[in-house]
Amino acid sequence: MEGNHSSVSIRDIKVLEDTILIFREKFGFNDVHFTGGEPLIHPHIVEYISLAKQHGFTVKMTTNAQASVERFLDLVAVGLSELNVSIHTLSGKSLAEIMSPPRSVLWGERAIAKQIDVIGALKDSLPVKVNTVAGSDVDSVLQVAELVKKIGVSWRVMDELDHPEVSFATIMAVVEEMQAIPTMAHLIRGSSSCAITMTCVDGFSFKVKMIRPFKLKGMCDDCQIDAIGKCKEYAYGPRLEGGLVDMKVRSCLYRNEEGYVQSVQNYFDHPFASALFSEA
Repeated sequence: MEGNHSSVSIRDIKVLEDTILIFREKFGFNDVHFTGGEPLIHPHIVEYISLAKQHGFTVKMTTNAQASVERFLDLVAVGLSELNVSIHTLSGKSLAEIMSPPRSVLWGERAIAKQIDVIGALKDSLPVKVNTVAGSDVDSVLQVAELVKKIGVSWRVMDELDHPEVSFATIMAVVEEMQAIPTMAHLIRGSSSCAITMTCVDGFSFKVKMIRPFKLKGMCDDCQIDAIGKCKEYAYGPRLEGGLVDMKVRSCLYRNEEGYVQSVQNYFDHPFASALFSEA
């Protein structure tokens, strides 16, 4: 649903199969990452993960971890390779307030407890990573850091696209408080997504996800959204989303006109795909 909150779910497993196979054929992609919205809401997510795994893909998922532990164990059983859990705060009150619509404090406390239960139940079965979007509260981010260190899972902190300056200032304060230094850079060819591994004096390491101003030739040329400083993601890479008849490929988070969102059938003959292929 990123960039299009009216998009429909992926409905046809055969269309999904054909699509991920052609992306591998054309680009050499070997990972399938289910995100959303919340992918656990989809009634056929177990079948989709099983399908991707049967074709040899590394299958990842980002989730709010509000489904039952049993539901997640079903995903592991059919081949889920990696789980990313979004935990932005350990305060039930804060979590309840950032929800849309806002929820009760009790709901927030129970939601966080469920996330911790899911992580504890799965962390010995597959790699689990906690994703945290940093807001303006440094202490809140530090509390999540202490949790992941205690539980023993990976951690990635990232800025909020709508308020990057505030988020980045918070992340830098967290890095300073944790006495962490940069030890490795991670770049993805053909994508604005990148990360820095930070290592603390006690040996604990985590990643700071960042967005570099990578622009795809043809797609980002003379973009008015970028010209007025409103583009926060640049050329991130192709996203697949559901359509009423077939699947769609989204090339830009902000633009919905023809070309920037198009059918899979048309995508590989489009200049955007050619530009991405030359980069990837």
